[in-house]
Amino acid sequence: MQDLELLLKIGLDDVRMIGIKGMGGAGKTTLARAIFDKISTQFEARSFVENVSKASLSGLNSLQNQVLADVSKDQCITVSSVHDGINMMKLRLRGKRVLVVLDDVDHISHLEALAGDNSWFKPGSRIIITTRDEQVLLSHRVSLIHYIHLLSDEEATRLFSRYAFGKDIPVREYEKESLKVVRYANGLPLTVKVLGSLLCGKEKPQWIDTLAGLKTIPLEETVKKLEISYESLEDEHKKIFLDVACFLKNWKTEDAIRMLDGCGFQRKSLITITVVHKTEFDYDLPYESQRYEQICMHDHIEEMGKNIVRRSHPDDPCRHSRLWVQDEIKHVLARDIVRIHLTSNS
Repeated sequence: MQDLELLLKIGLDDVRMIGIKGMGGAGKTTLARAIFDKISTQFEARSFVENVSKASLSGLNSLQNQVLADVSKDQCITVSSVHDGINMMKLRLRGKRVLVVLDDVDHISHLEALAGDNSWFKPGSRIIITTRDEQVLLSHRVSLIHYIHLLSDEEATRLFSRYAFGKDIPVREYEKESLKVVRYANGLPLTVKVLGSLLCGKEKPQWIDTLAGLKTIPLEETVKKLEISYESLEDEHKKIFLDVACFLKNWKTEDAIRMLDGCGFQRKSLITITVVHKTEFDYDLPYESQRYEQICMHDHIEEMGKNIVRRSHPDDPCRHSRLWVQDEIKHVLARDIVRIHLTSNS
């Protein structure tokens, strides 16, 4: 919240659009709601539009109605089309210093209909946009972007303990299992909260069984949240993502791109590029050659991708589009060798 407030600069007489970008379940909506509740009284009018991507399926003009009704306190406002809504928003929003939050935006059309440009708003207004897709912000010329950082182990332990035990530290006899939860969650708040609620009040054998099951069966609520980003990809990009999730995570970027024959990546908080420094420094080589870019993704996103590949035929690797488990590869190859042998003999 402190970092976001630095970007907002409440009190300056300008119009500011600020993006909050991060992967599903990372806390974008939670952060936007917290800052909205804290600063909304400093504005003449305010509107928080939840789940824009889903709500827009009923028509963007319905969301325009919501913003106009919130800002003008007139619940009788109706706009018949997106075009009419744009004209009315330009007219009504210029008269008040407003705070508008557009939560979970996933397409440029959402911003064109709900926050066209700075001229729509009275100086001093602030528009906060949460999204998984950085390109949506860049396409709308939003230059102030706050990137969500995942939880540290200490923060994750505290959050988990609040849900599982009702206090900030784990119960002593559950410390080992709590650490396993934190390591599994890998900083993702959604997973921490879901597991904390799931394990609250359970006996230790149930904790052990639940944690053991996560090795083969991903946490459903987390997977559903993460799959929203996957489903919004184009078909070709879905194939690229699954290749990275199953095979190419932690590869050098240039090697992975060469493997994918020059295909590009769509940045919807699924794949990240990290600069890695060589573990053994060679003083005879220039500094730049001691570092390289590496393809990375969160463990749960990798898990989600592999689950997509396996779930249609979980017990039949021969029908999977991609294989990465050594025993399954051996099984499939052995079966194919037998099939080819039988076919050739017949």
